[in-house]
Amino acid sequence: MTKRLFLLAVITAVGHNTCADPPGRIQTGIGGAKEARTDRYGDPLPPGAIARMGTSRYWLGSPISSIAFAPDGKTVAAAAAGHSPTLRIWETSSGRLVHVLPGKSDALPPQNAIREVAFTPDGKSLAAACEDGTIRIWEPVTGRLIRVLRGHDDFVACVNFAPDGGHLASGGTDGTVRLWDPSTGREVRRFQASGDFVSSVAISPNGATLAAGFFDKTIRLWNVMTGKEVRRLTHQGAVYSIAFAPDGRAIASAGGTTLQLQEVATGRNVWHIQFGDENLVVSVAFAPDGVTIASGSNDGTIRLWNAGAGKEVRRISLRLPAQALAFAPDGKSIASGGDDAIRIWNVATGIEVNYLSRHERAISSIAFAPDDKTIASTSGDGTLRLWDVITGRELRRTPLAHRGAMGRVAFAQEGKLLNCATFDWDRKKGSIACWDTITGKEIRSIAIDGPSATSTLEFTTDGSRVVLAADDGTMRLWDLSTWQEVGRPHPPQTKTVLTIAFAPGAQRIGTSGDDGTVELWGIPDFRPLGRFPASLDSILSLSFSPDGRTICTGGSDAVFRLWTTDTKKELQRSPSPADPDDHAIYSVVFSPDGGTAAWGGDDDFVRLWDVSKGQEISKLHGHDGGVTDLRFSWRSRFLASGGADGTILVWDARQAAR
Repeated sequence: MTKRLFLLAVITAVGHNTCADPPGRIQTGIGGAKEARTDRYGDPLPPGAIARMGTSRYWLGSPISSIAFAPDGKTVAAAAAGHSPTLRIWETSSGRLVHVLPGKSDALPPQNAIREVAFTPDGKSLAAACEDGTIRIWEPVTGRLIRVLRGHDDFVACVNFAPDGGHLASGGTDGTVRLWDPSTGREVRRFQASGDFVSSVAISPNGATLAAGFFDKTIRLWNVMTGKEVRRLTHQGAVYSIAFAPDGRAIASAGGTTLQLQEVATGRNVWHIQFGDENLVVSVAFAPDGVTIASGSNDGTIRLWNAGAGKEVRRISLRLPAQALAFAPDGKSIASGGDDAIRIWNVATGIEVNYLSRHERAISSIAFAPDDKTIASTSGDGTLRLWDVITGRELRRTPLAHRGAMGRVAFAQEGKLLNCATFDWDRKKGSIACWDTITGKEIRSIAIDGPSATSTLEFTTDGSRVVLAADDGTMRLWDLSTWQEVGRPHPPQTKTVLTIAFAPGAQRIGTSGDDGTVELWGIPDFRPLGRFPASLDSILSLSFSPDGRTICTGGSDAVFRLWTTDTKKELQRSPSPADPDDHAIYSVVFSPDGGTAAWGGDDDFVRLWDVSKGQEISKLHGHDGGVTDLRFSWRSRFLASGGADGTILVWDARQAAR
């Protein structure tokens, strides 16, 4: 993924909600000693942070490819399909993180993810299908790596244990299906296959039959002991997922636009469900009692079916494709994944049972109210939220018109109003809306349409104006006191604008983008005021100092720079990291007093820079997945950071700058 696409992804939905959880606090131990400050969920805050909005419980950091409950149901594991080789284990009841695997000592090679996970029936081992061609087995209680199984010629896509735990089946992109002795790591048998992608494997409840789903639209069944193929079933599309019924008499398959149930003994098609042309069915699971089948599809729904009749009995609406499903051992709940976090639902009611107050996608934008008591935030999950700065408590949640890849928010009229602009993923439709911060009522909104509505946008500090740039470089300006577009749109440019910032007084703007050049413009007529090269790579963020004389920039080369706006000369720069590709800067900002600048990006750190001395003075770490937005409070007391993990951290900016 290019840096620009990642930027659009992380700065890209709902109902009102109030929470009454206890605030973050500093606990006093024996003898009055201070213990670590905790958030409202009781999780430790990083040093220097005073509050966390949202939580990273049940959060993985990359799109979830697989979920598995431990046999006793007390823990749940999930793996990531993205380029983040992470497997996490949580307490099911609380979401408390138990382990992050692999550890440093058994780390996977870079860019090799984990595709699927499976517990042994006794819960003492956890196997993972890895893209480096290995199968890794951990002890879930301790997180200790037990064994590495090697033999596949390419990445392993699926694993599953036999009911007695004596065998482990695997399949992958090399087109082979293999059976292993997990206690020794020895390959027991290799099954003849088509050479096509093996997407899913399962062993029947009696342990006698091994089934594998292929992208060539077949499900093949073998005798485990002899290795002989006993039956071949067909599916109306590439097979993504298969599951045996608990009695072993039927097998369900999902893939393409079809969900099917077939008899194992005869191959007879019991029933099949045809979804819409664009609705891919990507996951399937049998409930432990065999009465219910769950399917997940890319329309963002989990559907529960009566296994005998193939009739839909319940539908659970998600916000993203349900790429992974797993029933709890008692069958009363089901876990879903597809986004960066797992969610657990009550099967009987369809209600989420592990609700955690948080944004479900990366933070797009954050803003402090003028009294520094409230933070507003937007996210790619399509919600606008208000939070208490000190406690981290969610005060209000409002659905936005668009689940946008882009979004910015700003308080207006001394905090009485809140303006927000968001856009769809294809950036062809968007809107600017205004809400009353007390009632949450929308006061006014305008639609923005076009073949390429926006690439980026920004509000003035007081929220009175907003400037937008389209993919073709066209720029437009709105006055939100009149809700009228002012001036003439700037005509298309040859470059793509990736970031915009208002100068103090809102008479100038600065823009930059994929050509590494910063340009200054007078508004509302967009007259050019000068330009200068700031980087050989894309500039992803820029900010003006409070007096307007200095600009700071950051981008794909991971270097923070300060420039003068009159002479266009570089004043200061941070050292180049050893690997800039992993450290792109997504947000830069000056403090209101101008004495400090901050930046953050891929490396998960928030860094503070002393402007007078030209040196880094502090490095803050607390996000898991990158820093996407930064804002100082109006009095420079606090610094808020938004993360790709969907959380916001509030830092004591004055303490950090000492």
